[in-house]
Amino acid sequence: MRINPLETCGRDDLVGVLAGRPDFIMMSKVDSPAQVKALEAETGGAVDLVPNIENAAGLLNAYAIAKASKRVVAALVASEDMAASLGAVRSRRGGELAYVRSRFLVECRAAGVEAIDCPYTFSDVEGAAADARYARRLGYRMKSLVDPSHVAAVNRALTPNLARARRIVAAFEKARAQGKDRARLDGALIEVPAYAAAKRLLESDGQS
Repeated sequence: MRINPLETCGRDDLVGVLAGRPDFIMMSKVDSPAQVKALEAETGGAVDLVPNIENAAGLLNAYAIAKASKRVVAALVASEDMAASLGAVRSRRGGELAYVRSRFLVECRAAGVEAIDCPYTFSDVEGAAADARYARRLGYRMKSLVDPSHVAAVNRALTPNLARARRIVAAFEKARAQGKDRARLDGALIEVPAYAAAKRLLESDGQS
């Protein structure tokens, strides 16, 4: 469930939202840790929180926002509002938000919360898929959507490649059994970090 900032009509929104017993609450336009603490107080600390970061000040404070409450489980970065805050011109390729998306991911990872990538706000499915693949390469595992027609393409792009993970593990373990500290797979060097990441992926999916 998403509410407006408490400084505007957020408290009225919250009354209706809490009646529905939500699993989490998103609050828009968060740019300071104080807003998160205020929301936690309003909910009695009983609901998980997902701050929406939509301007330059919020980006600079992303780590502090994510750490402001133990109830923060994820944070979401905006596209259109963020671009407006920066004075950037929106484009389908999204280069104007490249730094924002990279920095936001780093801040969230450092804080130990999940980073939700900004939505692709154009209508074409091909562009949405390409944008999701770019997000995956950066390290995102979740993405916001505004167009239901994008769901399948984004899910395909963000679904981990378990088959490749199994191949990475097998190649590395075979190399290690031969006394080597790295392996080659499809022309790429597989070292300990890639092997460990593949193992974690398989373990999280119950395949290892």
